[in-house]
Amino acid sequence: MRIDETIFRKYDIRGKYPKEINEEAAYKIALSFSNLFPDIKQVAIGGDIRKSTPKLKDAMIKGLIDGGKKVIDVGIVISPVVFFSVCHYNFDCGIVITASHLGEGFNGIKIVFKNAYPTLPEHYDKIKNLIINNKLSKTKNQKTTIKKIDAEKDYIKYITSKISIKKPLKLIIDTGNGTSRLLPEKIFKILGCEASTIYSDPDDSFPNHIPDPYHKENMMDLKKEVLKKGADLGIGYDGDGDRAGFIDNKGNLINGDALLMAFTKNAFKKKLGPIVVDSRASLALIEEVEKNKQRIELTVGYHAAVLDKIIELNAVFGGEVTCHFYFPLEYYLIDDALFASLKLVQIASEKEDFSDYMNSLPRYCASEEIFIEFPDTKKYLAVDNFTKMVKEKNLDINDVDGARINFKNGWGIVRPSNTSAFIKVKFEGKTDKDLLDITRKIVGLMDESGIIMPESKRKKIGL
Repeated sequence: MRIDETIFRKYDIRGKYPKEINEEAAYKIALSFSNLFPDIKQVAIGGDIRKSTPKLKDAMIKGLIDGGKKVIDVGIVISPVVFFSVCHYNFDCGIVITASHLGEGFNGIKIVFKNAYPTLPEHYDKIKNLIINNKLSKTKNQKTTIKKIDAEKDYIKYITSKISIKKPLKLIIDTGNGTSRLLPEKIFKILGCEASTIYSDPDDSFPNHIPDPYHKENMMDLKKEVLKKGADLGIGYDGDGDRAGFIDNKGNLINGDALLMAFTKNAFKKKLGPIVVDSRASLALIEEVEKNKQRIELTVGYHAAVLDKIIELNAVFGGEVTCHFYFPLEYYLIDDALFASLKLVQIASEKEDFSDYMNSLPRYCASEEIFIEFPDTKKYLAVDNFTKMVKEKNLDINDVDGARINFKNGWGIVRPSNTSAFIKVKFEGKTDKDLLDITRKIVGLMDESGIIMPESKRKKIGL
């Protein structure tokens, strides 16, 4: 059976089960990975709550053993627990069977190296090509070595030791029928908070909403509960627990820009130093960092790009507007939503009114990120052509990830999605008028280059 090549994305493996990703594919991926990286000896593996996960995980384990690896089975856990295991126990590699925030019917594979360093596009290309060219080989005289460990216990002990909460808070948690289940509630109760969870029962049909807190429609039930119960904070987790979204005590959704600002200011209280964020970050954050006479570096919107710059610059904080965060002053360099939510609760516990504090942070007028459907096979070329055209017009751009076009009073960005068939755009202005002017200019440039925003989305942003 020929493997479906479409499952190999730029930064992970994802597809529909069993048509696109299945046990045969999982086995071949594990064996290919083992062949490509012979120096890797110990591999930690875990998975999410999807019904297909145990079958895919067993197939991966067989492929790893046939490839000569020692397998450490971490169980059904959030992705950060697997990443933590790699760092904490000094394993060579970690693998998670998960489709993250995707809906019913999907599954996938995430792989990290030592110190939980993410895999890169070239790694997945090599894995795919070895399979396609039928060059897989089993290790001779392999021994079946599978060890099961309870990493969650050490994980809880470690992350709670890093956090001090000034006053107990009342928290509402939404784990979206995903893998986090009651784990966040358990951890917050250990720290003295009053916590309760909605949608904690694991169910891979995701009957209440897709487990993706980046989209506000998936946070509305949490918002209602926060207001109904008079909670200090609401926290919603994605399907595998590596991203979280937040609702403040007045029912406001806290966007990624505000979180980056809050975490940056918190880091600066401990130590001044460089900040690393993706290229969609707010001008307000850039000005805040520069006001403190520190360097801010913009990167491609992917964890490895942010992580590389954090390491290179010895940064004190890094993250993405899509709610991926790194806290190098306090924690392993792991993308861990639960630790990020602990940090925000810590910040909230120090404020008289958390909503008032968040509203006091510097901010400008920004659009939501807008998704324009565009074929995977054409999106990169379309953005490349757009970037080239903008450069020829001598506009001020940052092209680290698509084209971020800078104006006197704001900016806008046009970039390809790294994980799905979309081109993504976002605009920001210092005032509402600036925002509208910049939006009109950039959408006009998009029209000129052949990236057409649908009429429904134009109306939504006031065009």
